[in-house]
Amino acid sequence: MSSAVRISVIVPCYKQAHFLSEALGSVLAQSFQDWECIIVNDGSPDHTATVAQEWIQKDPRFRIIEKPNGGISSARNSGLLEARGEYIQFLDADDLIESRKFAWQENILQTNPDFGIVYGDVRYFRTGAPEERRFTLFDPDEPWLEPAWLDERSMVEKLLHANIMGIHCPMIRRSVINNIGLFDETLNHMEDWYYWLRCAAAGTVFHFAPASDTLALVRIHPESASQDRDPMWSGMFEMTVRAGNILKDPELRRKNFDLGVARMRASNRGSIDHQLLRLAWGNRGINIIRPFLSTYLSRHPRMAKVLWFLN
Repeated sequence: MSSAVRISVIVPCYKQAHFLSEALGSVLAQSFQDWECIIVNDGSPDHTATVAQEWIQKDPRFRIIEKPNGGISSARNSGLLEARGEYIQFLDADDLIESRKFAWQENILQTNPDFGIVYGDVRYFRTGAPEERRFTLFDPDEPWLEPAWLDERSMVEKLLHANIMGIHCPMIRRSVINNIGLFDETLNHMEDWYYWLRCAAAGTVFHFAPASDTLALVRIHPESASQDRDPMWSGMFEMTVRAGNILKDPELRRKNFDLGVARMRASNRGSIDHQLLRLAWGNRGINIIRPFLSTYLSRHPRMAKVLWFLN
């Protein structure tokens, strides 16, 4: 086995052995061949290890890591620590990638050394309709990645408002991973979104480059994390709390706080007093927070007792 490869593919798997072969088959079908694929068995109680061994027998570029269950971020981090590639490709065990993705994105990264992350388009399909290609999970079924890319706001501000891509849309230069670090294992949802935000806040150059046969394909099934809206809102709020620690621009922290208040209300996270305090502390720019809160505190004077440090 060579000491390095061009692309490391990281495939976490927990209770998705029944989808795993299709995901690995989409890796094997890539026209670009200089890759390794690390299957991370995240303590899965199903036959994930058996499926992985079948693919290892087919092609030694596949290998497996066994670990106790620790969640998706923990699994991705375990893969990153073992990866030998110059570029990183994430792929969830229930999803697919089209056959020219590696070749297209690797070439762009090779010829543009200032690009840290190159990403393409995404489509969604239901398990019972494998040929389906939806732009979004919800109506209206319209393109959203390209409009997000064309938005003139900075990448950091765009990412404060919305995720700009799925986890397996990008190919990432390994030096970016080395600079940013690992995924936040305390986030149970939106961990990939928060990672892209960390990359953008650190100055990583993103580039959107869609092309034929390079799609990231997301499978929709009853167990899909994206099907459960309440944890998604909760994850968005937690991400907003953490984002204050990486935002250098006070105006962006103010906007982030504004978003956090809206997400706090949508997430039904219990004590508003406690959550608002966490959000304010996380965004830590008291002089920025004070004018934003003035109207809110006038309507809710009880909050002034909680946020005593703003007075």
